[in-house]
Amino acid sequence: MRGSITLPGKLNMVVPNASAFVKDPAAKQGIAKSLANISGVDVNKVNVALSLGTRRLSVRQLESESVIVDYTIKVSSTWEVATSYGDEIKGKIKAVSLAELGAQIRKNVAAASGTTYNITVDGITAEAKVEAEVTRSTSMKAPPDGGMAGGSIRVAGSSWLFVGALGLLLSGSRLRGDKL
Repeated sequence: MRGSITLPGKLNMVVPNASAFVKDPAAKQGIAKSLANISGVDVNKVNVALSLGTRRLSVRQLESESVIVDYTIKVSSTWEVATSYGDEIKGKIKAVSLAELGAQIRKNVAAASGTTYNITVDGITAEAKVEAEVTRSTSMKAPPDGGMAGGSIRVAGSSWLFVGALGLLLSGSRLRGDKL
């Protein structure tokens, strides 16, 4: 039996000119690569969606905006080890400091886009969900006797046909007012 591990999570980041950052496809690629490197999975197993967070109103933060990163890491594993593998990936993500994660994201986004953003990671969450994916192969074969082993079923079916016809005959005679 196969299991799939889904690790949804969120990153909260502060990025000057956040609207340009959210629209930059290379930003998503850089974040996905960073999460893949940290968790030890292929980058194609990481899905990232960016959105603008709420604007902070302090004077120092007026030109910076919050960026919310919703990410999902989805990998396959055998069912027996899926839970421990999911916990291992989650542990790797949570073990990285926010400063180190921010540095890795800055490096990977700059490599993908050629633009250097000043990124500060405020927080990260990661939760592992293990799902079973059962694959069974079934084949239907006709019995060697051609399906005739159920003779009693055929006789019972004929009996029910007879009972039904008799009931119809009797009910028809009642409708006409015939006496039995």
